[in-house]
Amino acid sequence: MVKLKNDISLALTLENTFLLKGIAICGMLCWHLFYCANPEGVEFSSFTRWIGMLGDVCVSLFLFVSGYGLAVSFEKSDKSIGKFVICRFVKFYTNYWFLLMLLLPVGIFVFNKPITSSTEILDIAKTLGREILAISGHQSYNPSWWFNTLIVQLYILFPLLYFGVKYACVPTVFVAFLLRGALIKISKGVYFNGYIMIFILAMVFAIHRKWLFQYFVKM
Repeated sequence: MVKLKNDISLALTLENTFLLKGIAICGMLCWHLFYCANPEGVEFSSFTRWIGMLGDVCVSLFLFVSGYGLAVSFEKSDKSIGKFVICRFVKFYTNYWFLLMLLLPVGIFVFNKPITSSTEILDIAKTLGREILAISGHQSYNPSWWFNTLIVQLYILFPLLYFGVKYACVPTVFVAFLLRGALIKISKGVYFNGYIMIFILAMVFAIHRKWLFQYFVKM
């Protein structure tokens, strides 16, 4: 929603976020169906693959909505930032574990895909533990679950990023940009360096949206 004159604000409404999520879901389907996947005997045209390639924007859209939504939700919340993040983790893991309990047995017992190629009990326990915590990244049982690892990392960083963006916006963005390459080492295969900038810029937009809109209107 955009309002001018005396009440200048720039905000994503709930309907806007649903729209962006819908576009992201469509993009995700295009990416996986027409670019990543190539079923045996099926040849996609270059135009179809180009459409599929454009679908990769889905991750960026999801992260923008997540960063914006987290910042706005916390500003409206009466919880401390610690309790706020804990509540988010509870919600995330409740949904994730429900799906994990459904899909993991199907993969193991129906499709005969073991959780790890190792037969050592310790290796199996470690792999299962990483899956339960959603920290396996691209080495996850289902590689498409790598996004969960990224979300966990960003939730952990959210308190630091929030106060950085709120009280030292420019230095925070600058330092995050400089450190984006180093963050690959702690992301375990997740392309954290570019995605964290999208998440931070969404928070900047959420926290400083009124000032930003006033600035650009005066330009």
